[in-house]
Amino acid sequence: MSARVVALVLVSTVFASATPAIPRSEISPHGFPGQALISFYRGLDWSSKREHYAIRVHDERVGELARGSFLYHLTAPGRRIVFVEADISVSRSFELRSGEIVYIRIDRRGGPPLSRPKLLPVEPEKGVKEIGELSYSGPGPFHDARQYCLQNDPS
Repeated sequence: MSARVVALVLVSTVFASATPAIPRSEISPHGFPGQALISFYRGLDWSSKREHYAIRVHDERVGELARGSFLYHLTAPGRRIVFVEADISVSRSFELRSGEIVYIRIDRRGGPPLSRPKLLPVEPEKGVKEIGELSYSGPGPFHDARQYCLQNDPS
C-alpha cells in the first residue's frame, strides 16, 4: 500500500461521521418520518476552561461542540437523555416527538468558572435565529446541517 493510500485512509477515519447523516429521502415537508432532530448549540462561553464539550444522546456519541458553534443529531422519538461533558458534566432528559426539530442551547451564563452548564430547550424561532449566527462544528457537509437545523416549522 502506498503512503498516499494510508494517509487517505487515516484522514477519512478522522473525519468519519459520528452523527448520522440525514438521507434526503427521509426529509419531507412533514418532517422526519419516525425520527426527531436535535440541534445543539453553544455561545462563545469564554469563561469555560473547555474548548469543546462532548455531546452524547444515551450511549451514542454525537460529537464535540466548540464555542460559538452548533451540531445536530437524528434520533428515534421518545425520551432521550442528553449528556454533556463540560467543566462539570451534566445530563437532562427530553421527550421527542416524531418529525420534531428540538433546539437545545448549552449555556453557562454567570457563576464561577467551574459552574455547571445548563441544557436549555429553546423555542424554534429563537433557535433558528441563534444558530444562524454560529458555525457548524459537527462532521459531514456544513450546508446539509444548516439546512435541517434552520427549519423552524417541519410540518
